[in-house]
Amino acid sequence: KQPYEQKAAKLKEKYEK
Repeated sequence: KQPYEQKAAKLKEKYEK
C-alpha cells in the first residue's frame, strides 16, 4: 500500500492526543 498511509496514522495519533 502507500507509505503515506503509515505516516498519516502516526501523525493522527499525535494530533488526536
